Amino acid sequence: MSKVDLLLWIMIIVFLSGCGLSQTDIKQREEYLYRAEAYYTSKKYMNALQQLEYALKIDPECKRAYLSRGWTYYYLGKYDSAEETFQKASILDDSDPWLHYGMGAVYYKKSLDSIQNIAETINKIESGKSIQEKESLEKKWISTLDRYAKEKELFLRKSLDHLQKALEISPDIIDLHKLIGLNYIARGRNSYLKAIECLDRYLSLLDTEHQSMDELKKNKETERLKIGIKQTEKERLDLLLENLEKNKNENRQQYQSALSTVAECFYLLSLWEKEESLRTGVSPEAIQKHQKNMQFYAEKASVRLKMIIQIAPEMADHYRNLAGISFLQGKTEEASKYLQEYLDQYPLADPKKRAQAKVQLEYWQKEKQE
Repeated sequence: MSKVDLLLWIMIIVFLSGCGLSQTDIKQREEYLYRAEAYYTSKKYMNALQQLEYALKIDPECKRAYLSRGWTYYYLGKYDSAEETFQKASILDDSDPWLHYGMGAVYYKKSLDSIQNIAETINKIESGKSIQEKESLEKKWISTLDRYAKEKELFLRKSLDHLQKALEISPDIIDLHKLIGLNYIARGRNSYLKAIECLDRYLSLLDTEHQSMDELKKNKETERLKIGIKQTEKERLDLLLENLEKNKNENRQQYQSALSTVAECFYLLSLWEKEESLRTGVSPEAIQKHQKNMQFYAEKASVRLKMIIQIAPEMADHYRNLAGISFLQGKTEEASKYLQEYLDQYPLADPKKRAQAKVQLEYWQKEKQE
C-alpha cells in the first residue's frame, strides 16, 4: 500500500470514528430533523429550535442541524444567535451555499439595524429647538453617529462577500440576486444602478421560474385527465397542482415587489438628477447633462410602473406615482390624466390620498388655464 493510500485510509477511519453514531442514533436524529423541518415550514420556530437541540445532543457535528438552527434564529429576529450558529456550521463545512446565504442575510439585517440607529440619532440631533442646541446635541452624538455609520458599512461589506460567495457556489438560488440588489440599495445613491442590474436579473429568473411552473402545471393537468387513473394518484396530482398554483402566485407577488423597487430606484435617481441641475454654481453643460439623465431615469421608472399596472391593476398607488413622474418630466397634461384615472377607478382608495390627489389635480388644471 502506498503512502497516499495509507493516508487516505487513516482519514476515512478517523472520519468514521468521529461519527460514532449507531443506527438507532441516526434514526432518532433524522426524526428530530424531520420534525424541525415541519415546524419550520409552518413557522413554529420555537418548536423547531427545540427539535434541533435534541438532534444536536445526539450529533454535535450535524451540519444540517446548525444550518437549520441558524435560519430559525434568523426568522425569529435573533441575529446574533443566528450569526454564532452559522459560524459553527462553517467550521464543519464552509462550502455550503445556504450557509453563506444565511450569513449574508444576517449581516444585511444587522446593517438595517445600524441604518435605523443612524436615523434615530439624527432625529435626536435635529430635535434641538435652536441652532446652538442642535450644535450641542451634534457634539454629544457625533461619535455615536460615526460608530453606527462604520457598523453599517462593515455589515454591508460582510453581507455582500457572503452573498457573492453563495452565488458562486450555487447560481440557481434565485433570491440571492434580490438580496444582493437590496444590499446595494442600502449603500446609497451611488450603488443604485448596480442594485437595478441585480434586481433585473432576479426578475428575469422569476419569469423563467414562472414559465417552468406553468408548463409543469399544464402537463400535470393533462396527466390527471388520463383514462383509468387511480383515485390515489388523482389526489396526489390535485395536491401538486394546488401547490404549483400557490407557488405561481407567490412568484408573481415577488415579481411585482421587485419591479416596484426598481421603479422607485429609477424615480429617486431622476429626483437627484433634478436636484443637481438646480444647484447654484452649476455650469450650463452640467445642467444639461443632469436634465438629460433626469428624463432618462424618469422614463425608465415610468416604463416599470406601467408594467406593474398591467400585471396588477388593483395597485392604485402606481397611478399616483406615474402622475408624479410625468410631472417631473414636464408632462403636466399626462400627469393630470393619471391622477384623474386614479380618482375615477379607485373610489375606495385611502381617503387622505384621494384628497391630496384632488388638490393636486385642481392645482395643475388651474395652472393650465392661466
